[in-house]
Amino acid sequence: MARTTRLLDIPEATITILIGYIRQGAYPYVAAKAIGVPSSTWFRWMDWGKKGGKERAIYRELWEKVEQAHAQARVLAEAEVRKDNPFAWLRYGPGRERPGEPGWTESHEITGAEGKDLIPTDDMSKLSDAELDRLIAHTQARRALSGIGGAGREGEAGEGAAQPA
Repeated sequence: MARTTRLLDIPEATITILIGYIRQGAYPYVAAKAIGVPSSTWFRWMDWGKKGGKERAIYRELWEKVEQAHAQARVLAEAEVRKDNPFAWLRYGPGRERPGEPGWTESHEITGAEGKDLIPTDDMSKLSDAELDRLIAHTQARRALSGIGGAGREGEAGEGAAQPA
């Protein structure tokens, strides 16, 4: 298709192909290039569409279709990452910590009976049974989120540990 600078010159079937490329994960301006629309023209159209107005309704309609297709591609990509690598999805994706929005990656301190922080040291014998149980539970929860099996106290089977037959 020859390069064009008028949206009205692009057949509806070609717009459908453009939207399909975006749904498949192409950046919108790259999809536009693939149908023969120069980047500078594409960005101008998207700017007009975002601003809206009666005289630019056709650009607004295209902008809305592009925004929706781009969001659909992102949803599919996020779902794929969640399926293939849940830890990365939790840590870097929608579940990550953001200002004012607690997420899965927030670090929580574990405190013992006296209110002191439980920080594993080389001398774990100084921790009480209750403190050790809380530390184990915390570790198991963090491992479960990352897909790594955790074991309980010595001789106990934890989540993800081999169970006797």
